[in-house]
Amino acid sequence: MKETELKPCPFCGSNDIELKDYTDRQYGFDGYEIKCKCGCRFISKSVHEHYWEGKRYFTPITEKSKNNALKGLYESWNRRADNEQRETD
Repeated sequence: MKETELKPCPFCGSNDIELKDYTDRQYGFDGYEIKCKCGCRFISKSVHEHYWEGKRYFTPITEKSKNNALKGLYESWNRRADNEQRETD
């Protein structure tokens, strides 16, 4: 995935933020985290790709699933109230 520039923290405005990669963990959370010095943090969805094959359930980690999780995390972090209009039904 092409790296996207992260906006400053949506709460304190600091640029002192870091991206942590937890995708190589064997147990527990497997994903990404963006964390600011103020304590604000956003966590990605799991990088596991879940699917059934026959009677077995598989949850491999693929490059595609890692890219999708990272893309979603960047979009969530960079979303601001003034740059999108939500539709109400």
